[in-house]
Amino acid sequence: MKTEQTEIHGYVSIDGIDTAGKELIATYNQASYIPTGNDGSGTWKWYRESSGGSYTEITAGITSKGVESRYTPTGADIGKKLKVEYTGTGDFKASKTAVTTSIKKNVAKDPVINKFKQGDDTADSHLRIEIELDTIENVWYMIKDSNTEVPQIPSGTSEDVMTDAKWTKATSTKMEATKDVEGKYYAANTKYTLYILKQESADTQVSNLISREVELGTMTQTGTITYTGNEVVGKTITATMKDTNNDKGSWKWYVSDTDCGANGGTVAPLAESTEWKQLASGYSPTVDSTTSTLTLSEDMWKHYIKAEFVPNN
Repeated sequence: MKTEQTEIHGYVSIDGIDTAGKELIATYNQASYIPTGNDGSGTWKWYRESSGGSYTEITAGITSKGVESRYTPTGADIGKKLKVEYTGTGDFKASKTAVTTSIKKNVAKDPVINKFKQGDDTADSHLRIEIELDTIENVWYMIKDSNTEVPQIPSGTSEDVMTDAKWTKATSTKMEATKDVEGKYYAANTKYTLYILKQESADTQVSNLISREVELGTMTQTGTITYTGNEVVGKTITATMKDTNNDKGSWKWYVSDTDCGANGGTVAPLAESTEWKQLASGYSPTVDSTTSTLTLSEDMWKHYIKAEFVPNN
């Protein structure tokens, strides 16, 4: 008497997310047979979709045991469906299959901004920002005035799509910058926002857009003030800032509380002393200039005069 194999009657299911880098678990859900039978010792094969709707067997990265088989999709699977097949053995024949949706790219892990703050001014007196990131792998950044629009996130894997959109590739986890995305030096008393992301790659989608804001204060005023003119009542004295890095601010003129004494024997008060009285008028310009001119009046006779330039806060 010749016996025949029984066709398996269970079914295959796939659990997991159809995404590269995420493990898929295929399970053969066994059937019940009369009088008895165990169809749980079959074999497994995984296939990748190829051109024309056919499938090519995957030969690596598969772990199978009994009614369970595991596989983690790779970059080679992106955009393609996967098929898993369970085939009966021994007293059982035939196969059962299940098919995934097209495998998607995994989402890139978001980069992290560890530091974004104002640093020391540069040697040529420009404001400087210090940046520290947790990684530079496929990371791009942009620094913009916070009052401008949030940048667009380009799609595509080439560097050209990023540079064309004015993004800059991170070259170190610790960087310094003195200019914004438009190539302008940072302005004092202005808020700037650092934007970073991981670009789309062959294996991953673009990350979320991460941002952090900083408000820059004033730069350190440089330069010296020199005086020219006639120190005679009715004449003028001009204060001039030389080698300065900024002309945005206000001029202030002061007269000493005490006079210079007989034959000029009394020295001038220290610059930081409270023995100076600020003048309310008699000089111009008062703002945003490298020079200011004061006309000496009668009440200034024999008194010391000083000028001060206060940069905008």
